[in-house]
Amino acid sequence: MIPGIDVSSYQGRIDWAQVAKSGVQFAFIKASEGAHLRDMYFKMNWTEARRNGIIVGAYHYLSTIEPAMYQANVFKSQLLNVDTSGSLPNVLDIEQQGITASLIDQWIELGQFQNPIVYLDRFMATTLGILKGSDNTPLKLWLAEYEPAVTPVPDWPWTFWQSGWARKPGIQTACDIDWFDGSIKDLRALCTG
Repeated sequence: MIPGIDVSSYQGRIDWAQVAKSGVQFAFIKASEGAHLRDMYFKMNWTEARRNGIIVGAYHYLSTIEPAMYQANVFKSQLLNVDTSGSLPNVLDIEQQGITASLIDQWIELGQFQNPIVYLDRFMATTLGILKGSDNTPLKLWLAEYEPAVTPVPDWPWTFWQSGWARKPGIQTACDIDWFDGSIKDLRALCTG
């Protein structure tokens, strides 16, 4: 498995050179949440991570109470400020109760989320059923385990796995630790451009 992390403004200013030296190969970076929140560290984290050879992807924390179109506009506005070539597919972060498969489909239809990665825990995955993309192919799952675990649940079809949190060199607070199920060549093959 290939090691990675996910971060947001909660981690503060990050020394990405130190993060890269620690062996991190990829990072999911929070771009936005709901229809109003733009992560203030997104552009800096994206640019500095890429400058230090880390493969990046952006995620949006999906809200159940704000229209999908407004949320998508906030997310798109963040991506206009960075070079997205060679990045991982966009991520829909699904953590709130009340999110439905039809809301996810609306997001996919809004354009920025063609073949997205979907972040959710096992409870949400079970609640939503087997997630399928708009072309009826399985979506790439980023399976969340909120407590540190040694190995992921083997019977879940995951592409990325969040195994808990830890301290990393170059980051002032603990951050989420992630894994990609495949080789570095497989990871690069997921990237756009």
